[in-house]
Order: sequence, then structure tokens, then C-alpha cells
Amino acid sequence: MSEAISGAIAGAATGACVAAAGLVISAARVTYKACTWLSEKACDEMERLERVLDEPLPDYTTPIEAQSAYFEKLEKAKTLVEKSPILAPQAAQMAQLMALKHSTLSSFVDAKSWNDFIALTGKNNFENLISRSIKNFRQSHTMYIVKSIIEVAGAAGFTDVQQKECKRNRHVLVLKDKHGRSVVSHVLESDSRAQLTLDLTGFGNNSCHAVMDQLLTGLAQKQISLDGITRKSHYNRKGILQNTSQKNKLCKLGSTGTKKTKNANGRRRRGLAMRCTTTKSQG
Repeated sequence: MSEAISGAIAGAATGACVAAAGLVISAARVTYKACTWLSEKACDEMERLERVLDEPLPDYTTPIEAQSAYFEKLEKAKTLVEKSPILAPQAAQMAQLMALKHSTLSSFVDAKSWNDFIALTGKNNFENLISRSIKNFRQSHTMYIVKSIIEVAGAAGFTDVQQKECKRNRHVLVLKDKHGRSVVSHVLESDSRAQLTLDLTGFGNNSCHAVMDQLLTGLAQKQISLDGITRKSHYNRKGILQNTSQKNKLCKLGSTGTKKTKNANGRRRRGLAMRCTTTKSQG
């Protein structure tokens, strides 16, 4: 017997995602005085006004939620900046910078994007900065989940990495233990939360249930929450996920029999017509 989970929507703690990405830019690094195109008076004024936006950032959030929260703070920042005689001439840029500093997205600004932005020629590239931050957030979120699966599975004895690849934002892992059993996982990147499937293969008994429990407990301990899980036992020693391609092949093979089916239906119709004609003549 083996077991698989599907339909899981995975979310990870934001701090863990930042660490997984290895990003060093944080809200503390997004400082106004780093922008050489801002005057000292403008920097001081922004530091005075930004206290209104000081709110604790959420421990768990997603790229799309962080983007939405950023735009909410942007509206508040615009109201503050437009009332200031010092900042009004550059109101749009000042509000954007202030909102970013108090957004989760600031933790996902990579060094190159930040350096391009703070340079004099980069002051109009704010949309690129936000877009890059969202992409970094999404990728680091997935990276952390994949890294955690490897670590948790390794602790359960699945230390042999048979396959680790990413195609079209889908990360595939195959981890094997000394008994030939495997953990197969698919993680699909998303701006909301990553989609996760896990399959245990090669088990000859119901020990798969204890292993799956261990994996799920380990992921929870790494601050990864899973919603919408469907757990399913199966007797396919090769696994459900690994046989998806086989099912597709069977579907293609089935389509080649279309002509034969049509011919058989035609013969049945002609036979029925002949029987009806014979019955009428006999009557």
C-alpha cells in the first residue's frame, strides 16, 4: 500500500522565505537617504510622516496579498505626501517609496533592482522594482517549500535525490531511501500560494501512513501550512504521480480506435435495417 496527498495549497512564513532566497535587502535597508535624487529636507520630512504607516507586517502572506497591501498603503502615503509643501512636487515617487518601505515586498527587493532604483537614472523605474519584488517573493516561497521537503524527507530516511528539476514553474522531486521506496513531490509556483502534491511509492505495507504523517508534521514544524489536503491510499507501487504520463499514453492509444468504432456502428445499423425489412416482408 502507498499513499498520496493532492490539492494541497502550501504557504510558508515570510521570514523563512526571505532566508531561503538569501536576500539581504530588508525594510531597514530601504532608506530614503540612499536615494541620491532626494534632498535632505525631503528625507527628513518623509521620516516624520511615515510614522502613520508603522504597522506590524504579517508573519504569513502571499505575493498577491503583499501587492494588495502595498497599494493600500500607497493610498495612505499619497494623502500624507500631497499635504506636504516639501514633498508635493514629487508626490507620486515619494508616496511609492514610503509605501514600499512599509510593505512586505521591501524584503524581496534584490540588490541590483534596488541599486538601479536609487541611481539618478532609475528614479522612474518603480514599476519594475515592484514587479521584481513580487517575482522574488514567489520564487523564494517555492524555494523554501522545496528545500523543506528535501530536509524533512531526509530526516525520514529518503536521502537519495533521484530527480530534482524545474520546468514551467513546476518543481519535481524524487527522493529514495535504502529500501527503494520513494517520496515524489510536485510544487507549482503561484502568486497566491504554491500548489503541492506528495506521493509515497514502493511501499509493500501500510507503513506509508506513518511516513506521510512524519512528512506533514515536519513541514508544519518548518512553518509551512497546508490547506485543502486530500489524502488517498493506493496500491500502485510505482505511484500515482509517476504514472500520469502512462495515463496520457493510454488516452492517445484509445483515440486510434475511432474509425473501427464508426465502422462497427455502421454494420450494426445496416444489420438492424435488414432485420426490420425481413420482418415486414414476413408480416
